[in-house]
Amino acid sequence: MTKFIHFQETVVTEYLNKKSMDDAVNGIREMKAPKHFLPEMLSKIIVCSLERSDEDKEQASALINTLRTEGLVSGENFMQVWRPYITCMRDGLDWSSNS
Repeated sequence: MTKFIHFQETVVTEYLNKKSMDDAVNGIREMKAPKHFLPEMLSKIIVCSLERSDEDKEQASALINTLRTEGLVSGENFMQVWRPYITCMRDGLDWSSNS
């Protein structure tokens, strides 16, 4: 698992530095990541771009979209990234006070 995480970090970092969509998609395809790792990989793409330029954030978004159109990830995988945060936010709010 550690090898997989290191490889995905390398692919994402190289993509954000070199902007080679083909290399990134092929690298991710070659990883043959188990389905249960896909949300983690998407999260890594997002997190790696957060402290970078707006252009890099757009490139990360483009990579995620390309991975989806190539069938390497699904919309459900993307939602799995956000579900814990949304649940945490929902559970932290007192919805009854908004009535």
